[in-house]
Amino acid sequence: MSENNKEIIYDFLKEAKKPYCDDCLSKFTNVTPRQQVNAICNANQDKIK
Repeated sequence: MSENNKEIIYDFLKEAKKPYCDDCLSKFTNVTPRQQVNAICNANQDKIK
């Protein structure tokens, strides 16, 4: 799992200030596959709120 992808998702969610589903996060951040987005979010739930 790329540390860069984690930062991309975290930065996107910090700016968005609202929740997104895995499919939408993958689409908007270009992080693929969607399962990687899910794994990143699940592993970092305490930081992404």
